Amino acid sequence: MSNKEEDLQKIYQNNFPSWEELLNGISSSISNKLRAEELKFTLRIRIKSLESLYAKKQRPVHAGVNQNLKIKDLFGLRFIVPFLEDVERVVEIIKESFDVVDIERKSEALSYREFAYDSVHVEISLEKLSIELPDFCCPLCEIQIRTLLQDAWAEIEHDLVYKSDIEFTGNKVIRKKIAALNANLVLSDMIFQEIRDKQKELEIWGRERFTELQKRARGISTDSLPKYQVVIEKEDCKENQREEFRNNLENSLLKALEAHNDKKYYRAIDFYSEALSADPPLKVRAIIYNHRGLAFFMLNKERHALKDFEDSFKCDPSYYQVLNNRALVLRRMGLTNEALYSFDKSLEIEEKQAEVYYFKAQTHYETQSYQSALNDVETAIRLRPDYQGAQKLLQQALKKLSELKKSNIQ
Repeated sequence: MSNKEEDLQKIYQNNFPSWEELLNGISSSISNKLRAEELKFTLRIRIKSLESLYAKKQRPVHAGVNQNLKIKDLFGLRFIVPFLEDVERVVEIIKESFDVVDIERKSEALSYREFAYDSVHVEISLEKLSIELPDFCCPLCEIQIRTLLQDAWAEIEHDLVYKSDIEFTGNKVIRKKIAALNANLVLSDMIFQEIRDKQKELEIWGRERFTELQKRARGISTDSLPKYQVVIEKEDCKENQREEFRNNLENSLLKALEAHNDKKYYRAIDFYSEALSADPPLKVRAIIYNHRGLAFFMLNKERHALKDFEDSFKCDPSYYQVLNNRALVLRRMGLTNEALYSFDKSLEIEEKQAEVYYFKAQTHYETQSYQSALNDVETAIRLRPDYQGAQKLLQQALKKLSELKKSNIQ
């Protein structure tokens, strides 16, 4: 072993623990911010091995390459995320948190006809930190950000091509197959992102469309407690037992309503469940199931919300309001036929609901059933002449029907 190699080994071994601590600190800083945004990721931490440093230092220098070029990737982090948009969010968080020296997007070097290794490499400066490095290493940390599919391709390609002693230069068929596989993965990433974007659009659409349901979910108040008190009766209980039952139930409900109003929905659900376990009368159970369903809705647990709304209606078949809540959740999930059926069942119980006719009209409009939308929105306006949302939807439905009529004539 030469003197230079011995010196490198000494620096490497003496400083490795502090290097590890440094990398762990950087990775923790980024990871904590990603978790705060509930962004899923896999993290890999790497300090280039001593053998790799030797190999890279001794690698032949090609013509036109600066012989004094330093190694930039002694330290490496890799964040692997599900979607392309997540890659960009990780990049933004790194830019906000560290001194970024360079950002290299591998795909930018490719033409639209090429498919190859893709990743974003971000170099952050470590100059302000007091760390000892080999003289041929830059005070940088390279952070790679990839999607799951990009990482899968990079790993496979690395084993098949980069590490292999077999040359594929003369075998065009194999190279075409490798390129085709990568093209499929790139396309898959794009399609997954498009699906994700559509999900977000639907979520925004849902939030905009269902503000009324959210108001109901948030607007639970103790004003509804007299409804419970009126029906809390146990004929088979003695008066003192009945009073104790009423107090325990009301105590659970008060805690549930308080948690609900504080937007502590998981806690509210626990208290609603506690109230249900007391086996209250059916009409009370119906109200509690409805309230718990609204809490589930606020947590985006639509299936749980639907189950509670259905149980609520079973307990009280006259409780038409819960049918409206059920319909709105079904509509959010894209189950329009089921939503319309639930709206209709509600109108069978109470027909003078302008809001429900408006919701039906919206649903028909969004499924391009413009004549049905027109019929329902006109009914909503007839029941509530000053209904501004319905007035606007009426004009939109008339415009669409006019456009359809013109296109049919042409």
